[in-house]
Amino acid sequence: MRYYRFKMELPLSPIEVETRIRAATGKPFGFWNSFLRSAGFDDATAPPLLGRVQDLSFWVRPDAKYPKFFVPCIRGRISPTAGGSKVRATMYPRPITLLFLLFWLCDIAYPAFSGRDPLLHTGMAVLVLAGFTPAILGEVMKAKRLLQDVIDQRQLSEEPSPNPAPFGTTS
Repeated sequence: MRYYRFKMELPLSPIEVETRIRAATGKPFGFWNSFLRSAGFDDATAPPLLGRVQDLSFWVRPDAKYPKFFVPCIRGRISPTAGGSKVRATMYPRPITLLFLLFWLCDIAYPAFSGRDPLLHTGMAVLVLAGFTPAILGEVMKAKRLLQDVIDQRQLSEEPSPNPAPFGTTS
């Protein structure tokens, strides 16, 4: 099951793209380190992505500084093109997220199919899906933006200007 698939055409060589992604990728943390990081004992200079990069492919996830349930995993390939390279990426949900949603929806849907108040339980299942969908899509868009920033080597801490110049004007 995939959330989202996208591709980027870049004027950089595949090796340069792989090097940029590798430079921004750290090793995933262990079980206990995750708890220490969520308690505030983390390294401020930690890379923005966690995972692995090898042989013009990558499997990473954004490094959430606190427990986030909907952070997607990003799997991608870098291929050469005539003008540079193409990055194809697919975002997947974490398996624990799928198990949690499946368990929760089954717990809500079972009474609906067993004849006890079917309208109420069907409405609850729809409400759960309607609540999770924006949360999941928001994390997917953040992860895509982060990967683009890593490849473009933008300053990851930069915030967009609160008052951008009107269209067609220069600053």
